Amino acid sequence: MIRAYAALVVAFGLSAVIHARPLILVGQDYESDFTDVDPNLDVMRPLARALQEVRAADTVIWSQGDPLISTLIQAGAIKWVEKPKLADLAKAAQELRAQHVLLCKATVSGLTVKAVVTLYDNRGARSLWSDTANTAVVTGDLLDRESTAITIGNTWCQKLMQGPLKADGGAVIRNPDPGDPAITPSVRTPIDKEPLANGLKALEEGRPVEAVALLRDAVDADPTSEEARLALVRALKAAGKPFLAAQEAARAVSLIPNSAGLLLAAADAWMEGGLTDQAFELARQALAQDSKNANALALLGDLYLGRLDITKAIEYYDQALLVREDPEFLYRRSQARAMQENFAGATADMTRAKELGLSTDPVVVLRRYAGTARMMDAVFISLTTGARNLLAEAKTFPDQEGLNRRAVAFVNRCAAFAGYVEMLAPPEKHAASHRQRGLAVNLLLQASVTLQRYCQNRESESPDDANLLQIEASREYAGAQKQFQAELSTK
Repeated sequence: MIRAYAALVVAFGLSAVIHARPLILVGQDYESDFTDVDPNLDVMRPLARALQEVRAADTVIWSQGDPLISTLIQAGAIKWVEKPKLADLAKAAQELRAQHVLLCKATVSGLTVKAVVTLYDNRGARSLWSDTANTAVVTGDLLDRESTAITIGNTWCQKLMQGPLKADGGAVIRNPDPGDPAITPSVRTPIDKEPLANGLKALEEGRPVEAVALLRDAVDADPTSEEARLALVRALKAAGKPFLAAQEAARAVSLIPNSAGLLLAAADAWMEGGLTDQAFELARQALAQDSKNANALALLGDLYLGRLDITKAIEYYDQALLVREDPEFLYRRSQARAMQENFAGATADMTRAKELGLSTDPVVVLRRYAGTARMMDAVFISLTTGARNLLAEAKTFPDQEGLNRRAVAFVNRCAAFAGYVEMLAPPEKHAASHRQRGLAVNLLLQASVTLQRYCQNRESESPDDANLLQIEASREYAGAQKQFQAELSTK
């Protein structure tokens, strides 16, 4: 790895000497305070690409997908951070023997764009040039994010060429010393001739960052390869970059417009990133191309479930299962039925999903459980609300007609939910919080049984006992939710 790192640095240093172009590290500062919508606009890549295309500079971007940055990280020369400071970029620039650092930031609010870029020396000690931009390319009533980013990148490129990167004037930019002549230029990093196969292998082996770099090469080699583009989207999602995955899939769709697979990949990534409106639109586009697309139908079921329109969600899961009986579709319909408190149907779906070979892959199970946890939270809240209301009625109107029958029905609901929770197989990471959720559900079941006994026998202390059990169940469940959040932050 150290030899590969040295070879890459020497190769870039020699390139700068031969072509008389500076080497610039381009990085972007990201806004991290947001919920449903990512306000950041990726201008780093368009700017770096523009500088490279007009031969104004050789560029490296602060990305784990960039081969040089990836090599530096693996060699231990730098540490990776998602939101780099100027010092982080300067450290990498010096390791690369780059002359300059370009640090940019761009945010979007509605149709308003605020972007700023600054050129520094390679130590980050001196600002050489800066510029701001608020250009917005609007199509209809929507901001065209990609066109806006490209426009800003090209504008900054031209300004840099007229200023600090001007060949016959402006700031003096010196090429680095090529280094110790004892290092022979013949030491080279071999070019990967099979980036798609090796990228897929890296993805399967749990090395998503390496997979992204390889699969970008595969896409560059064959831009119309649907397989390569889908694999790159998967790798970006596996690396925890849903917005980049969605943008990559959207770009692919513009080149391969009839690919329902790419449309669904983009929709799924938008949904994972919380941008459900974009996901809805792409899922509908996929169905317009093929009304029997089972994946698109199931995705719409997921989207409606996320909006708590459970009836609509189940309708789409039903349609998807008519096209293809898939264990994942059954699992998702099982969750929807559980949220509807149709525990018999939920249990039947879960049993059938396991019979068909529901995936036990740890990555799949972990991702699937996030939706399961949301389902359990919604049902538990519904049942505890029902328990409190029934307790209040029993204490205020103990002789009310039909109260015992309703209490028996409530006991059955709690027992069915407890049985369903017991069927669920949590990932190892969330085993502790799942056990605690199960304990809370069983405490709620005991509360309902105690209440039903009071409704049947009028035992004077039973309402208070039921209330205490219900309160303890709620406390236990709140503890389970806190434990679940702590587990999310662990590797």
